[in-house]
Amino acid sequence: MLSSGPRFDPTPPKELEYEPTLSLSSDAPTASTWLTQLGADLGCGRVVRESIQCPFHNWRYARDGRCIHIPGAEHIPPFARQTSYPVVERHGYLFFFNGNEPLFPLPFFFGADPEEYSAGRLFSYEADCPWFMNAAHGFDTPPEVDAAGIRSDYEFAMKRAETAVQKLSAAGSKEAPQNAQYAIPLAFRKRTLFKMDFAEAVYISELRTTPAGHASYRNVAYAMYEAVAARYPALAKYFRVHDVREPVDLLKR
Repeated sequence: MLSSGPRFDPTPPKELEYEPTLSLSSDAPTASTWLTQLGADLGCGRVVRESIQCPFHNWRYARDGRCIHIPGAEHIPPFARQTSYPVVERHGYLFFFNGNEPLFPLPFFFGADPEEYSAGRLFSYEADCPWFMNAAHGFDTPPEVDAAGIRSDYEFAMKRAETAVQKLSAAGSKEAPQNAQYAIPLAFRKRTLFKMDFAEAVYISELRTTPAGHASYRNVAYAMYEAVAARYPALAKYFRVHDVREPVDLLKR
């Protein structure tokens, strides 16, 4: 629960099956933050030497969750302790086991030594994706439509759907624009803005160009790769994308 050094600050409280927990180091257990007296949040307390002090009544708790100090009290009641969990630190993150003693070591990749790896920084990703759908941005035409020779029928059906959505949206009721969205076929496009760093762009491009994905987002992910490669050619070699222009074997998806 606590660090042996005086300069460690508590980690922000985390949820463990709806129970917030707090930890200050990798070599001590993490503990529940809800105090046994009055339900105060220990995560809002402060470090006092080798203990955490409650923000309510200044009770102090040791690494193992035991209360070791109550102002003005000579004896500490047995109930004054916090539930604690075993903790292991790896690559800058704390992992704790939901029990008194771990039943197994912290898993890692088979045949790999954790000490040979270091943690990468977190990806940065922001999506401006409005929930409201409309038919104003046109629609996609899958290549199977042309292969089946039904392009004119397909386009006629999509345009009829667009007209129906417009009529439903203008029906006059307060919920009409929202309810009209149920009539929008999934082939209609939706405008979305993605903001991400290079690491996230590599990850998304690799993940979403695999043959197992849907053709729509495979094309978007591959276009992301092409845009980065065109502007920063030296970075293109770090992408491991699948060429979406190659035929897909449906038996291997």
